[in-house]
Amino acid sequence: MPGRTPTEAYFRYIEPIQRALNFIAVGRFSVGRDARGLRIAAIENATLNNGDATSIRSTSLGPLFLTTGLRLRIVRIDLGNEPFDCQMRGYWYSIFAPAEKEIISFHWTPDVTGLERSFPHMHIGNVVSGGGSVLPDRFHKLHIPTEVVPAEAIVRFAIEELGVVVRSGLDRATVLQALSVHSPQPLR
Repeated sequence: MPGRTPTEAYFRYIEPIQRALNFIAVGRFSVGRDARGLRIAAIENATLNNGDATSIRSTSLGPLFLTTGLRLRIVRIDLGNEPFDCQMRGYWYSIFAPAEKEIISFHWTPDVTGLERSFPHMHIGNVVSGGGSVLPDRFHKLHIPTEVVPAEAIVRFAIEELGVVVRSGLDRATVLQALSVHSPQPLR
């Protein structure tokens, strides 16, 4: 969403993502930046809880952990009183079991070069794929193509498929309804 200042555009963009993640996790996004603040056209990393794993709980799997990061860019737009916009330029979402055993990760890194994969993709963690007979030592390293996956979809997946419980004081049905009516911010 556009804003009058770079900071306002950032907060307007990040707020619905923050709200969705806070249905299952406690945390705030912070931007790794210098004292000059958000810079126009610079790619910034915004991480939940400074990149530290955040505890979540599953009714079937027990304690789990979530890490979330976004790559964002503030740009100037020609929109009158709100001349700044925030754009997503990548993300990483990972769900882990204790002892950092990856269950599933979703990545989009369009700015990488070389052998890295720039398309949106997911990894099935070794804790899930390691016991199989198909590429048992490297299946977890495969880059399985996906569409761009918004944070709201990750939260819904965690609740519906992994049995992650919503935070105390929240109603599961209401949370799932909120996740389905709020469409994710469009990627540009």
